[in-house]
Amino acid sequence: MLFWIFAGLLSILAVLILISPILGGRKDATVGSTSDVAVYRDQLKELDADIARGVLGVTEADASRLEISRRLLAADERQTAAISVSPRSSSNFAVAALMAAVTLGSLVTYNLLGSPETPDQPLAERTLRLTQEQAEQQFATNQAPRELDARETELLSRLRDALKQRPDDLQGHRLLASTLNSIGDFAGAASAQKDVIRILADEATTDDFAEIAEFMIFAAGGYVSPETDQALARALQLNSTNQRARYYSGVSMAQNGKPELAMQLWAGLLKEGDDNAPWKEPVREQMRSLASANGLQLPESLLRGPTQEDVDAASDMSDQDREAMIKGMVDNLSDRLANEGGTPAEWARLIRALGVLGNLDQANAIFVEAKNTFAEDASAIAAVTEAAESVGLE
Repeated sequence: MLFWIFAGLLSILAVLILISPILGGRKDATVGSTSDVAVYRDQLKELDADIARGVLGVTEADASRLEISRRLLAADERQTAAISVSPRSSSNFAVAALMAAVTLGSLVTYNLLGSPETPDQPLAERTLRLTQEQAEQQFATNQAPRELDARETELLSRLRDALKQRPDDLQGHRLLASTLNSIGDFAGAASAQKDVIRILADEATTDDFAEIAEFMIFAAGGYVSPETDQALARALQLNSTNQRARYYSGVSMAQNGKPELAMQLWAGLLKEGDDNAPWKEPVREQMRSLASANGLQLPESLLRGPTQEDVDAASDMSDQDREAMIKGMVDNLSDRLANEGGTPAEWARLIRALGVLGNLDQANAIFVEAKNTFAEDASAIAAVTEAAESVGLE
């Protein structure tokens, strides 16, 4: 909340600085013109008084009156022009509306695109991104391809020689990319895939671009370079539902200070297809790690511990089976806390589940442990306390 108050005040101050010359300048021009008119009118009155006293002759008085009248007319014209452009109440209202729109618009935009929870970073770390070449050089020691036997070396050499003679052989370049990928030469696979895209030109598919992006990421040790971002963007432009491109786009967001967007992208990805698909659990683990590192709330479906469906199913179990299930959950929780830690929501879910199943002693033990774990976090204490109270614990 303190951040938003400070940001709002800075936005208002910036708008005021921008509009102050407009308002202040017009006001000064109007005041100056008004004072000149008053001076020249006073001079005309003094001229008439001098004539009456006999100080000035008629000829001299006429010449003076002509000059003063000319200056009075010019001052009056300046005053009229200043008044015509000075802000009226409607203009003031428009300025106020503009100030409110700019301030609110900037705050809303930052709320959607910014990351207020992200820790402060040096400017160099926030702005400098490694190119694909730099990333490959940095991680090259970890990307050595496996050694080939004599037969494999000969076949690969023959394939390369054939492609030198036929540089536009689409299937040959596809085979080379696949072969180099299989032996761990990801930079070489990316280069071969680049030739595939060159040959296909406008006929290159979303999978072609997603595949080269994957090769580039593997070659860079998991780092997503700006060049890889371009390939991913092209893949999604051709097909916005491409799962591989969406996953790696989430990786890029997570690496570049946009964990909330990465979480949203991956959460949508997890809703698709078979829940038991082998690629989904690694994505879930990355989401849990990202949420823990950035203080983000996990989707309900990713919270560990028994779901309400689990609890309902346990109610129909035999006592022995129910006890075995609860013991397994508690053991898993203890193991995970020792290695990874857990979120307050996960502790709360387990407390509720144990309470509903009638294991209040175990629920209370978990509650006590949770309070010790989150002793410095008031919001976490509130979450686990609410869960404890919901099942009758004090």
